Amino acid sequence: MSTEWQEFQLADVLQSCADRSSPAFERASFYFIHKYKNYIYKIVCKRCSLWFQDPPAEMSEIINDIVSDVFFLLFRRNARALTQFKATDSEAAFRGYLATISDRMAQRKLQKKVVHTSLSDHVVKNYTICPEAKWQIFDYIVQVLRLRAGKNGRHTERNILLFNLYTLEDYTREMLMSMPLFRNIGHRVVDNVICRSREKLTKEDEYYVRELLR
Repeated sequence: MSTEWQEFQLADVLQSCADRSSPAFERASFYFIHKYKNYIYKIVCKRCSLWFQDPPAEMSEIINDIVSDVFFLLFRRNARALTQFKATDSEAAFRGYLATISDRMAQRKLQKKVVHTSLSDHVVKNYTICPEAKWQIFDYIVQVLRLRAGKNGRHTERNILLFNLYTLEDYTREMLMSMPLFRNIGHRVVDNVICRSREKLTKEDEYYVRELLR
């Protein structure tokens, strides 16, 4: 780590990272990444380890991708996420701020991975998520589908249950059709519910990406 930057206060480093026209931008950015990368990595790694009971083979790749996304978020739009932090006289407070951002990003990315895997009939699940994480995903799906259903949505709760059983509990269409609640709706309705729910969740994720890049 450069000894030159060790003489600067946190506020100076963050300010230089936010100003791409500054002669100090490149050095400040390198210093920032070098200093906090391992810390962010540990936060992301912890969240990932809590998320999976049986982690996927590509766990290391997932973690590295999330860490990269965290740095992208921190530096985008002239490092707005960094300049929004005001308690620059406290290193501990700043690390707590980074931990919150990193953990939220990790949860969002892990949630996205599981939901996207569930949206495809062609992707084989090679992992097992913990019960707490499954409940988080369940809540996310319920919120999105209720929101997208609107006031005129008929059978919203039934459709949400059907979709969650199919995606999160790995029920087959035949298993669903054997349940009393779904016995009279027919295969075509089951397929239609699954297809429309997937479309709503895909659009929600596209909206999230657009907001992230604004």
